[in-house]
Amino acid sequence: MPPSLSLPTRSWPLAAPRWLRGRPLRSPPLLRLALAVLTAAALGAGGVAALPWVTQQATPVTACDALRQACTARFADGTTLTLRLQPQGHSAGAPLRASVQTGGFAPRSLTLDLDGETMAMGPNHLDLQPDPAGANSAWQGDAALSACLSGPMGWVATLRARSGLGERVARLRFVSGAP
Repeated sequence: MPPSLSLPTRSWPLAAPRWLRGRPLRSPPLLRLALAVLTAAALGAGGVAALPWVTQQATPVTACDALRQACTARFADGTTLTLRLQPQGHSAGAPLRASVQTGGFAPRSLTLDLDGETMAMGPNHLDLQPDPAGANSAWQGDAALSACLSGPMGWVATLRARSGLGERVARLRFVSGAP
């Protein structure tokens, strides 16, 4: 049997209704269960209100090398992300200028992850910044690629553009160390 709660006969500024004064307040088990389920549903598993989050994947780009030309990833809704990697030197580990142009949407943030395709080369995460000299759709940042001693290295550039209640994700492949 659940413990009963007695409402005070006098509480300021709110007093219990006259018909409830002095009577124990009991909540049936089903009511408590219903309240617990509704609270859990409202808060979601992570402890925050559950909002729909949509991730759009770009159509795979296979015939483009971002180190040699600008590569454009297209999404089903017609929006685009165009990546251009420009080496800032000729030595291994020289910085790369990453330039991204968005088409058809304005992200609130844009990130670039550079990962070795067949070999783990360590974390290489870059938060791109809006290009101060460009339009609202231009983003840029500097990164560096690890040198691979075994020859040409395949890389995957993952762009994540967050906007609204979702993100657009594009993966582009390129090769470093190739003649």
